[in-house]
Amino acid sequence: MNRSLLLVYAASALWSTIGVATRLGYLAGCSPLGMLVARQAVAALATILGVAAGLYRAGVVLDRRVVVLALGLFTPFYTAYYYAVDALGVGRAAALLYTAPAWVLLYQLALEKRRPGPWRLAATVLTLAGALLLAGEARSGLIPAGGLLWGLTSGAFYAATIYAAARLVAGLEPASMAAGVQAWLLLGALAVAAAAPGGAVVTASCLPAAAYLALVVSHLSYVLFYRGLGGVEPHRASVAATLELVLSVAWGWLLFDEPFTGSYAAGAAAIAAAQLLAGRSQPTRRDSLAP
Repeated sequence: MNRSLLLVYAASALWSTIGVATRLGYLAGCSPLGMLVARQAVAALATILGVAAGLYRAGVVLDRRVVVLALGLFTPFYTAYYYAVDALGVGRAAALLYTAPAWVLLYQLALEKRRPGPWRLAATVLTLAGALLLAGEARSGLIPAGGLLWGLTSGAFYAATIYAAARLVAGLEPASMAAGVQAWLLLGALAVAAAAPGGAVVTASCLPAAAYLALVVSHLSYVLFYRGLGGVEPHRASVAATLELVLSVAWGWLLFDEPFTGSYAAGAAAIAAAQLLAGRSQPTRRDSLAP
């Protein structure tokens, strides 16, 4: 296993705690948009301090491509995922988020005219099967339509962030790119909060959860992921990141008494098999980014 793929797996392990920290923030009185605004406020402050300390490059943080990535793709991704967690719970929201590998294949087919090979298709099917199994109640029709829409929207935009970032990371320093995205996301979060009914509710009690999400999940994990993405093809990275899904459902069961059924083991096995199949046809980095 190469170092780049290990970095993606490490980022995914950190991402698996997003739902847990988010749920704790809700229990502390923050609304979904309140958590998003609080998280990005702390993240933006961390970016400013990082630039001042010389940890991040100001030119990369201010690059217009980073701004577009943050406001055009990450803002709807984060917003949809926060509402999905609120409507569906940690496990099911994460399951729908990880329709992402299928979306990546669709983007590559539509934008690059690149047809997926049999191994990539098989890995995607197994990932989707694992996501459905891990979702549990999804098969019994208990997921509300609104929650389903939020979950699928989060998956589509999450895949778009991976696809776009893979094309940017070769020319931009990964840590500064990650920090810049998180800083500009504050503007997107504030705009969404201003337009949404009820706005954003933030309490002092939810700030520790927001700080954890900002510093560990927003900064550290994305630095790891973007460094890994420099050497891993986008679809392979999206499949590898499904480690988050397995761990998210486990956290939901352990900490929030969310349902644990026999489908969990089957879903985890399907995702493990997807990892093996996705690695069978890993293209070269140059081929993966060819127009």
